[in-house]
This record gives sequence, structure tokens and C-alpha cells, in this order.
Amino acid sequence: MRGSLTLFLVVLAVTVAAFGGLVVHSLHELDPAGVPETVRLGKQVWQEKACVECHTVLGHGGYFGPDLTKAWIKYGAEGLQDFFRDPPLLPAAVEKRHLNLSERETELLAHFLRFVAGIKRTGNWPLQPPLLSPAGK
Repeated sequence: MRGSLTLFLVVLAVTVAAFGGLVVHSLHELDPAGVPETVRLGKQVWQEKACVECHTVLGHGGYFGPDLTKAWIKYGAEGLQDFFRDPPLLPAAVEKRHLNLSERETELLAHFLRFVAGIKRTGNWPLQPPLLSPAGK
């Protein structure tokens, strides 16, 4: 019994030390001061306009609108800014248009989406929701 307790305590100590080391490493790798001000303000526009209610970024958000994780790659600054300046009708809507943004909000949101598109992702992440994936059809 004493040997089992000793083994448990050693494994616990090693696990806690490893976890602590990973947290410290993550904090050193993530430099919030390195994020440009325009990106931070663009994220603020994203939050204030509640874009997350309909759109997904990096696997987080709603599924009514398209996933915008790679929108910068697909449309670029001009395409995104044109969309936000003169938004189209919402799907299945007769008169209701997508939220219209000011010129400054448009520019900031484009900076945010450019930053998001540049985040390194591994494999097939973020995953598609089950109803949109080929297996869910």
C-alpha cells in the first residue's frame, strides 16, 4: 500500500510539473502585445456587431452564415470590404440585408479576418458541423 501511494505521488508531481511547464511555455509563445492594434479593434467590431451569432471563426460561433476562418484567403481585403460596404440580401430574405458596417469598421474587421486566416491550424481543424460534413449527409 505504501508503494502505491509513493508511486501515485511521484506520478502526480511529474504530471503537475509537466502541465505547469506547458502553461509557462504557452504563455511565452503567446504574446498579446504582438497582436496589432487594428486586429484587436477588428475583433472588438466582431464582438460588438455579434457576428459570432451567425458566423463561425476557428470552430466557434453560429452556423447560419458561412465559416469566416479562411474568408481573407478566399476574398482578400477588397472583396471583404466590398461585401461589408454594400451587403447582399440575407439567404431566404426578401428585404432584410446583412448588417451594414461603417468604413472604419469594415477596415478593422478585414484586419481581424486576415489575422484569423494566418493562424496555424493542424489537420482538418476546425471540424465542420455534423450536418454539413459529408458523413452527416
